[in-house]
Amino acid sequence: MSLNVVVKVTKDCNLACRYPCYYYHLVKRDESVLELSVLKSLFDQVAGMPEVQKFNTVWHGGEPLLAGLHWFEKAVEIQHRSFSGSHVSVENSIQTNGTLVDVGWAEFFVQNNFQVGVSVDGPWNDTFRKTRDNRDSLPSVLEGLSVLQNHGSGSGGLAVVTRPSLGNASKLLDFMLSHGVNSFDILPNSELDRSGNPLSNSITGDEYADFVIELYEAWLELDRDDVKIRVIEQMVGALLGCNPDLCMFCGSCDGVLCLDVNGDVYPCDEYVGDSKYILGNLKKETVGDIIDGERYKEHVYLTAQLSETCMRCGFRRSCGGNCSKFRLKSADKNTCFGRKKIFSYMKNKLKKQGYI
Repeated sequence: MSLNVVVKVTKDCNLACRYPCYYYHLVKRDESVLELSVLKSLFDQVAGMPEVQKFNTVWHGGEPLLAGLHWFEKAVEIQHRSFSGSHVSVENSIQTNGTLVDVGWAEFFVQNNFQVGVSVDGPWNDTFRKTRDNRDSLPSVLEGLSVLQNHGSGSGGLAVVTRPSLGNASKLLDFMLSHGVNSFDILPNSELDRSGNPLSNSITGDEYADFVIELYEAWLELDRDDVKIRVIEQMVGALLGCNPDLCMFCGSCDGVLCLDVNGDVYPCDEYVGDSKYILGNLKKETVGDIIDGERYKEHVYLTAQLSETCMRCGFRRSCGGNCSKFRLKSADKNTCFGRKKIFSYMKNKLKKQGYI
């Protein structure tokens, strides 16, 4: 099996993002950093699991670079020792806002084969991504991105689709390309409150669908094989019969875990902070015990259960039922957050192009 673990290095962040899910950062800071002993326990255990062939560590936060370069050097040293001689192949990726990246970080990422994702929302980035003293963060993000590119680090982008994004998909594509980002992904600002209803700044499924369709058309018009937009490639590939590798298209949360700063383990980072989704704690239990435990098995089972609406949908096999948070946490259990509209549009386009 392939095991992907999102490692929450710290919950602290040097930005004060105004997305609904991150608003708590404005009033409360948690500067604690994951203990290296917990990380060693994770690596040692995974290295000895015969059922795991591939292990991907996704370094995440908060802003993970706040832990410091020395912490990461120690973490990677521990990882190398743990997996030395192991049958498990190891990959590392990291999601950062890019503002702290300097030459030292860029060299570290290249030397250790890190895939780097930089969070940047486009020309309207600073609407939601301000510094803690309310300054624009985009200049620092672009400076960090430039340092990464100048040192040969393969850096991708990740943009959150917010209200200012709507109707501006082609501008997002132009922005990414103008800054040397030929590979990126998008995520909708689709946060839910504890009752499962959309928060005030969240966009709707229809709005997200329209944005993706506009982006798809702009990407087609560009006609460049070197430009990769992950969500579009996953959806088009699924319609053409390819097996998607992105979890939100795979129909369940199998093979994904999230390690929080305090050692708590969740199914993925979409559930962090909600105690009812805690699968265990790595300070008290092993990874094997957690994966073999009833809580994990129940979650995997529940994420594989689709609504009657999904079961009747002609795009069920291509879609996989969307991210499980929409089925488990949303008050509207039948929402696919615009996916059917996107798949329908793409299918008609592929038919006209003679691909299906």
